[in-house]
Amino acid sequence: MDTKRNNLITNGRESLKENDQTNTNAVISLTLGILSVLFFPFIGWILGLIGLVYGNRSLRQIEDTKEKGKNLAVAGKVCSIVGIVLSLLSTIIAVGGLVMLSFRTSF
Repeated sequence: MDTKRNNLITNGRESLKENDQTNTNAVISLTLGILSVLFFPFIGWILGLIGLVYGNRSLRQIEDTKEKGKNLAVAGKVCSIVGIVLSLLSTIIAVGGLVMLSFRTSF
């Protein structure tokens, strides 16, 4: 009887220990998302896309393994999307400005 109780306690600690870990991909997603916002005019869209992939992957893993880090993954996805949008907008504005400048100088 005492052996069963010890096994349950040990198994309970092991499972608690596994569920207590934060998903690594969620941390990577958040890091890449923040970097994509900081470096949006240059490589932000690349970092954002990679961060978005890691965010999606981590959310699937968190559902399967019941690890912590769901909020980190969601925040990483949001930051990645913001970085992608800022990169696209800055590119559109830069190209539009160059086009407008070329029309002004041609006349």
